[in-house]
Amino acid sequence: MCGCLAGFFGKGTTCALCNDTSYNEGFNQSSCTPCPASEMRTEAPADSQTACKCSGGRERVGDMCGCAISLARGDGDVCVHCKELNLNCSEQGMMARNAPAVDGYAR
Repeated sequence: MCGCLAGFFGKGTTCALCNDTSYNEGFNQSSCTPCPASEMRTEAPADSQTACKCSGGRERVGDMCGCAISLARGDGDVCVHCKELNLNCSEQGMMARNAPAVDGYAR
């Protein structure tokens, strides 16, 4: 008997890799599970949810992608350094356009 390994889907001898936005933890499963956030991508074979990674310098914040503390999401969906822009990014997942300026600076 043959079966599809984790990271693949199908039945028996008909197996295919999960696409770059999904993973499969099980053996001989008929489908793959989508990554929690639409902007997450995987590298093949993706055999667990931990294979789902965020792009654009963002990091995983639970089941979503966001910027770490001291970084904010800027234009073009990339994380920018708040200190360089004189912004106060004291919370994870802030948007640069909404972040307040640090003391002594104005927006």
